[in-house]
Amino acid sequence: MKNDGTPYQGLAYIYDRLLTGVDYEEWADYVLELSQSHGLDPSSVLDLACGTGNSTLPWVKRGFSPVTGVDYSPTMIRLARQKARELQLPASFYCQDMRFFHLDVSYDLCVIYQDGLNYLTSIEDIIKTLERIKKHLSPKGLFIFDLNMIDKLPVSPKPQLGYVDEEEMTLVWESCYHEQAHIWEIELTAFLKGEDNFYRKFKEKHRERNYRTGEIISIFDRLSWDILGFYEAFTQKTPSANCRHVFFVVRPGGN
Repeated sequence: MKNDGTPYQGLAYIYDRLLTGVDYEEWADYVLELSQSHGLDPSSVLDLACGTGNSTLPWVKRGFSPVTGVDYSPTMIRLARQKARELQLPASFYCQDMRFFHLDVSYDLCVIYQDGLNYLTSIEDIIKTLERIKKHLSPKGLFIFDLNMIDKLPVSPKPQLGYVDEEEMTLVWESCYHEQAHIWEIELTAFLKGEDNFYRKFKEKHRERNYRTGEIISIFDRLSWDILGFYEAFTQKTPSANCRHVFFVVRPGGN
């Protein structure tokens, strides 16, 4: 199994299996509810860090157009395109880095699901991404994203081991939270059973940065974006002090 070290190159093949409990229709319902509560009834959607397309395709099923998914992993995009073809759903998928992506289309709504923004480990990378998003939003368009509040998760500065052992796969990972850098690092080793009944090994390293709410707010203030709200996940409540998962609704200034 080829793996150039890019996150989700190997994990892409079992990504859907690992996230079978995620209700992507519920995610779309919630994001649409947030959009409408802030005065936007969108018709087009850009899904950044779209993975295998599960977060993208619910928008197509609801009649939104155009609907586009962008992801950095070529394997993820290949699987997303295959899924859209099999379901005969007219979504477009592009393999691009969210910090530098370019599409000749503007969208009413841009989303980043499942802590995709946490994978940007520097403020400079977030700013680059926001500049690209701004260029692709229609007037009054919204950007809605979620963040892991990593310091509220059960992470530790000491290495922690975990594993999943099943007939089709074995996953072993070591995680560690680097407090000074605010980086949560996970090194994963996996053995996946192929059609020939042989197991193939791959290794990946995933790194997410912890961004505190105040830090995120200061980034948007710096860029003159309007922060319309931030909420405890899947509610419209103000996040509590121990909230682990927060959604933000923002709009570029002047839009």
